[in-house]
Amino acid sequence: MDSIKKYKTHRSFILLGLAIVLLIYSFFIYFYLARINDNLSRLFFIGENYINPKEFDLGYTYLKDSDGYDGEFYLRFALEPFNRSLYVHGIRVSNPPYRHQRILLPLLVHLVSLGGDPQLIPAVYLVINLLALCIVAWVGMAYAQAHGIHPLWGISAALLPGFVFCITHNLTEILEIAFVAMGLWTYSQKRYRWTSLWLVCAVLTKETSLVFPVGLLLQEFFIEGKFKLKKLHYVLGIPILVYIIWQVFIYIYWGTLSINVHSTGNFGIPFAGIIHFLQTYFPWNNNYDAFCAISFLCYGTLLVISLMLAPKSFGFKIPLFLYVIVLVTGSSWIWVESTFLRTSLELSLLSTFIGLTSPKRIYTIQRLLGIALFLFQIIGTCMFL
Repeated sequence: MDSIKKYKTHRSFILLGLAIVLLIYSFFIYFYLARINDNLSRLFFIGENYINPKEFDLGYTYLKDSDGYDGEFYLRFALEPFNRSLYVHGIRVSNPPYRHQRILLPLLVHLVSLGGDPQLIPAVYLVINLLALCIVAWVGMAYAQAHGIHPLWGISAALLPGFVFCITHNLTEILEIAFVAMGLWTYSQKRYRWTSLWLVCAVLTKETSLVFPVGLLLQEFFIEGKFKLKKLHYVLGIPILVYIIWQVFIYIYWGTLSINVHSTGNFGIPFAGIIHFLQTYFPWNNNYDAFCAISFLCYGTLLVISLMLAPKSFGFKIPLFLYVIVLVTGSSWIWVESTFLRTSLELSLLSTFIGLTSPKRIYTIQRLLGIALFLFQIIGTCMFL
């Protein structure tokens, strides 16, 4: 580490990095909203097939003859987080236990919007996502600086390709990644109680982040070479325990598990989803299919490079390995269009951290490839979505 250039913490670097991230996303949102008549409610992608027009009293725009997308379900829980009625403000939920387990973002929006005020909710969702992106950028800058890289390179952590899709669909992943990033940073700084807190928040935002406490716990056991429990193991076990307790509550509340026949369809035989994707989009028949295919090729290349560059000292190897397994076992429900970038956000974050572990030129190329793919997603989203 003595040969690595050290960058002092300058508030100007941090503020500049946050300003860059906010400007990039603000310009993107501005141009994207211009395409949809500056209607923030369109970011929920409410589908006519999941509303009762007679009860739908929000004044939001909905898509006719459409199922919409997941953001409509998180909107429903932001309005009334603990209401089991079939329709709430005219919106019903597909697989309620599965959606309800991702409670933290809708609950936070409900509180900030003064009890679920429909006039405030769309703006609150956007503001929370932007603040979460700033948190990810700050963690990235801190992580870069700790490894002798200029802090401004760290904003690449907030420029993950999957974030483009998530911020235009009001999804939970941006906030989840912010909590995960904080958890990994505090873990690397040996501030384990904070690690536990942030990972608890992550698993209550999206269940797939459970891979991190499980992976880190397994990693600690492998590092020690023996299964002797110590304080750190108990601290990492807290997010797992909270997740189990929350799942028990979901079962009692809804009368069924969140993991059911509807949710298990996201995963299947390894590589089957990827093969289906290749068969669907290669060769492409139109510009949108080309956009999806190029996104796949670029992301696959970036991921392979990242895995090859992962140093022996990389502190999150087992979570990285577990997320590779999650990605390759994803079904055709996950490997469709460019939404796989949303599903692979956790892996994208770890790949970015790999790129921030060394100032060597090859790592710089990896970081530039990631940023280029992010910009490609922005252009494609403004053109096609």
